[in-house]
Amino acid sequence: MTSPPRLRPVEPRDHAAVLDLNERHVELLSPMDADRLAALLDLTDLALVVEADGEVAGFTLCFAPGTDYDSDNYRWYADRFGGDDFYYLDRVVVDDRFRRRGIGGLVYDAVEARAGAFGRLALEVNSAPPNEASLAFHAHRGFVEVGRLGDPGSKEVAMLVKELPFPEVRAMWAGDRASASLGMQLHALGPGRATVRMPVRADMCNGHGIGHGGLTFAVADSAFALACNAHGPTAVAHSAEVRFRAPVHEGDLLEASAVERELVDGRGVYDVEVHAGDRLVASFVGRSSLWRG
Repeated sequence: MTSPPRLRPVEPRDHAAVLDLNERHVELLSPMDADRLAALLDLTDLALVVEADGEVAGFTLCFAPGTDYDSDNYRWYADRFGGDDFYYLDRVVVDDRFRRRGIGGLVYDAVEARAGAFGRLALEVNSAPPNEASLAFHAHRGFVEVGRLGDPGSKEVAMLVKELPFPEVRAMWAGDRASASLGMQLHALGPGRATVRMPVRADMCNGHGIGHGGLTFAVADSAFALACNAHGPTAVAHSAEVRFRAPVHEGDLLEASAVERELVDGRGVYDVEVHAGDRLVASFVGRSSLWRG
């Protein structure tokens, strides 16, 4: 009996399976032994496996800008775009036994959401010899070629980029001094969804020595604000409610993930869950409407 595939972070128990998958597809990737995998995991921003039927059915490694990753392709993008203006998908592999189960779309949806915080997703696909299936898959998802690297007579790669929407939302976030003052960071952004992270500092705790509920509300509210503005035009909150489920402590990293439940005639409802690690600490429902000036 098959089970729906799910994404989760790479764990030490997955390393052997990840290395085996990489070796079986090394002609499309680059070699990787245990030491190399450990080094990449120290640098990677996003390292996920796909679990299906109790097995590792695939994996992906992605890198944010500004790391010491020694890949020539990553450096090419860093030279071209610089700053924080790209997010790099280094490799993605799906076991042949699990194809045609929507795993590719599942992985790319997650990666593009994370890349939404940077505005651009970058990767490469073999162009000589051409990986026709992969080139077609990426073209269908909206990637365009911005250059080539290598030798067309032996091995060459097409450098592909997908420009992600929401520049107005990222500009809104850049100007959000309240969220910035609380140390919040935009982690993921997609259509009708967003994830914001906030470390709990000592000065965020109340007289009981636990995190102030108003600040837990604030990180949920910031994620809600991003999600409800991801469509454009400008939307604002007209009501919100929160249920506190577990205490928050100094040193916790809160992660608020907002997902659109419905959007009708510019009025939206958004569900937000706030986690501290594996603990659900708050549930939030926000309702938005279009800004009328």
